[in-house]
Order: sequence, then C-alpha cells, then structure tokens
Amino acid sequence: MNPEHISPIAMDGIEGLDGASPFGAADACVTQGAESCTDNGLRFGGSLPWESSILDFTGMAESQSWEISPSLDTIKQVMSEVEDPSKVVMHVYFRQPFVMDETSGLREAGAIVAGFGMTDTALMDVLSGKFSPQGRMPFALAGTREAITEQFSDLPGYAETSDGALFDYSFGLSY
Repeated sequence: MNPEHISPIAMDGIEGLDGASPFGAADACVTQGAESCTDNGLRFGGSLPWESSILDFTGMAESQSWEISPSLDTIKQVMSEVEDPSKVVMHVYFRQPFVMDETSGLREAGAIVAGFGMTDTALMDVLSGKFSPQGRMPFALAGTREAITEQFSDLPGYAETSDGALFDYSFGLSY
C-alpha cells in the first residue's frame, strides 16, 4: 500500500474505507491480518485505482499503469519525422472512450481511424480503398478532460459542456 494514494471511499463501519486510508487498506488480506497479500497486482489489466480517472493520452503516457503502444513519445517522433502531420494516418484501438488531448499532438494527424477490434488486413483494405469504411462511433469522444467532468452522465454526448465533443456519437466517414 502506498500512503501517497488515499482512497476517497468512505463507508461507516468498514475497516480501511474511511476516506483517509490508502487504496488496498480494505482488502481482505489486510483486514484479516494475513502474512502476505496475494492480491497485490492488476491481474486483469486496467489502471491502478488512483489512476482510473486518467483518460487523456498525455496523462496515460505519464502514468504508472496505463500503457500506450507504441508509446506517445514514439508516435510524436514519427509525426515529427514525417514533417507534415497531415500525411499521418493514425489507428487508435478504442476499448473505451479516451480524450485525444491537444497536448498529446494526436489531433494533428491527417486521419484518425477508430478501431474496435479489426484485423490488420481489414484495416489495410479500408486504408487502401479496397473496402469503404462503414462503422460509426458507438460513443462520443470528449474534446477535453474537463468536458467529461462537466458532462451530465444521464445525457448522451457533451453538448452541455463548455468544450463539447471532439467527435459526436455515431460520427463516421465513408467514401
């Protein structure tokens, strides 16, 4: 447990969930006094609890548990070597909505292809023009991290926020 990462969860009568204890203080192995905890890793992937609210690429690149592959530094280097970012086609695998923040430089790509689990062959068929893209975004992408915190969770999209959506729900291009 890292005392620098305090869990904000508070539940009366639950040891370790007092709003002042570190993440993990309420784990059964801690509260039951076990010699060691075997549940001390991210077995099923995902982010560490104190990093779960990081949704922008710049924040993920600086985090401990998020992984961007290739790294954001590598992506920026390639875009710099091309010299004209409008000639870069970037494919992003979306397992959830992310924020393509301005600081990351990803918005400068000439084309952003949102992927949801396609083969490389299918992707190349679309990029080469052998097959017309037909998919639509199954969610809206926020323009900024602030738009996510301002958004009314019971309404679709980000129309009520000051920053709005970078791409609206069902956005998609075809030719």
